[in-house]
Amino acid sequence: MIWGFFADRFSTNVAHQIIDFFKTNASYGVTLVGGGEWWWRTDTRRLADVFRRFDVYSPGTWAM
Repeated sequence: MIWGFFADRFSTNVAHQIIDFFKTNASYGVTLVGGGEWWWRTDTRRLADVFRRFDVYSPGTWAM
């Protein structure tokens, strides 16, 4: 599980590189589960594109 994909932590390019690392390496054979912002569907900073690449996404439910 990868948790903590937030725009203030790193760029979408870095997020895609992390996902690519696991999804393109056949030796891992993972179901990639990620988590981050609960409002991911309405995100305007392109993080929604990152989140859609996970096999499973678990949004956080904390108040910001």
